[in-house]
Amino acid sequence: MFIVCLCGGSGSGKTTLSRQIIQMFPKDLVTILPLDSYYKDRSYLTQKEKEVCNFDHPDSIDYDLLIEHLHQLKMAIPVQRPVYSYITCSRENQCIVMQPSEVLIIEGLLTLASEKLRNEADLKIYIDVSEHIRLERTIKRDIEERGRTRESVIERFYKTVQPMYESFVEPYKQIADVVIDGNNLNINSLATTIVQIIGEHLYHYPISK
Repeated sequence: MFIVCLCGGSGSGKTTLSRQIIQMFPKDLVTILPLDSYYKDRSYLTQKEKEVCNFDHPDSIDYDLLIEHLHQLKMAIPVQRPVYSYITCSRENQCIVMQPSEVLIIEGLLTLASEKLRNEADLKIYIDVSEHIRLERTIKRDIEERGRTRESVIERFYKTVQPMYESFVEPYKQIADVVIDGNNLNINSLATTIVQIIGEHLYHYPISK
């Protein structure tokens, strides 16, 4: 199994890119694994405590479970991937069965913040996007998908998201194998670039046009 870690700040376009990338490879060759699925369960917290949860710190991720699942997938064993709800800050009762694949793309804010996860990666890609573009994309996403207000998203961005980005995301740009400029987000162009980069590391895998 060839493992790719796709990293970038909140609002850098990682999820959108991942969905496009998988469509450009031969069917069933690539699987996408969202790091967000491995947020630690916070169902025991009060509602007030949940509202101030810091999802942008490495301590929020259950890396041990993720690494365990990666090792199982490498041995061709399917895994039960958790499903996380941002609304309840908890893992849902159902899981998603993930089958092993030739290529696994792990996409998420903190994919490079864990040394254990970095050591599992065959290729580390960083999507570099400016602060103001990431903010506008985060506002749009959180309003549409997470039921938040524009004001609350902006407040959280500057109190938590950006400081955590500067501490636990941006520094790892220096150790990425590839850094891609995602400011002018043309999804097809960026996805094509990433597919070509992955293909170059896989040599014998045919890439669909």
